[in-house]
Amino acid sequence: MKKLVKPIIYLLAFILTFTGLFVNQSFAATETTTNTIEQQQIEFENHIKHLATTDPEAKKSYEQYAQLSDEEKKEFVKALNSEEFVKALQATTTLNPGESRSFSNGSIIASVVEEVKPQNEAPFNTLASYAVKERNVTQKVVIFGIFASIYWVKVRFQHPLGSRDVTKTLSADVGHTNINPSIIVTDIGANHWASAGWAFATGKFRIAASGTIGTWSFTHVLNLKADPEYTTGWLN
Repeated sequence: MKKLVKPIIYLLAFILTFTGLFVNQSFAATETTTNTIEQQQIEFENHIKHLATTDPEAKKSYEQYAQLSDEEKKEFVKALNSEEFVKALQATTTLNPGESRSFSNGSIIASVVEEVKPQNEAPFNTLASYAVKERNVTQKVVIFGIFASIYWVKVRFQHPLGSRDVTKTLSADVGHTNINPSIIVTDIGANHWASAGWAFATGKFRIAASGTIGTWSFTHVLNLKADPEYTTGWLN
């Protein structure tokens, strides 16, 4: 009987030690996950506050985010760092203007829209016989209705009054707003030209990610074709 005492004591000691380690590891894992979410939220809020000082779209997103409850803010940050957000961002490269796709039960939406901005519906002066218009094609990803990523190409062109025929393109530009600190969008540049009564423009972007949503990058070209009454885009 005495011979069995020590082995039993050793076995009990091993079980208690193993159980303690398991509990500690489980607690540590939970604590790490919680801290990660909190850290992501702090990083995001610092990032968007900084952007909001110079970017009107980021300011609008920050103001909308500020209206969310504490729980909704956490869910927003989780969605921003989720695989579904990456899928939505990549989906914008497969959509034509007017199309959209939803992810994460509709809380994340990717879309491509056309926008018109008249620059001068009347002649520049009494001798001029032309007007200038600006057209945009914009790709967006929104979370809970809040813009998370926007990138666009625009073209400014000239056409005779009373005619749809574009005679000259004046400029083209690209731009973006990105409130996700794990993603970097770089504007590479834009080209523009007039042909067969249309204004054309192409804008190129480099989109890269690191951190919680993985490490990847791709180059995307956004195309635009417009006249005074119609705008469309196309995929490469």
